[in-house]
Amino acid sequence: FQKAVDYLGLGEQVALCTMSDFARSLGNNGDGTDHAWAGHNLIVGGAVNGGKLFGEMPDLRLGGDSDTGQKGRMIPTIAVDQYLATLCSWFGVDDAEMPSLFPNLANFAREGESISSAYIEGMMGSDSGLPQLPGSGLGIPVLDLILDLLPI
Repeated sequence: FQKAVDYLGLGEQVALCTMSDFARSLGNNGDGTDHAWAGHNLIVGGAVNGGKLFGEMPDLRLGGDSDTGQKGRMIPTIAVDQYLATLCSWFGVDDAEMPSLFPNLANFAREGESISSAYIEGMMGSDSGLPQLPGSGLGIPVLDLILDLLPI
């Protein structure tokens, strides 16, 4: 995938991310594992500060410090809202729009600081993945790009 977007000259403007709200517990319930909260997400692309782990590795012992009980149900150290808001910011979404997109994001901002303090620091290597394009002029680079590419 990355080789293809690099070949097209878009390597710094494309990010591929994974996401799932279907995490599993570490402990066996007799038939498998139970639903849980913490999981891993991957993000790749030329503008991604790769080779890093964001968040904290949990204590993987059943009943350990990171477990909410005794079944290995871990609490994530980075919220999905933070992950997606960081990507949206990179795509050019204005900070003022974030609370309507991610109503829980303010819960992760540092006290007394702007909403952007909830973003994952250092995840993306540049401020914006897409250049401001002439044409539709919505001011949201990803939407401008899509609209400029559509044959309307």
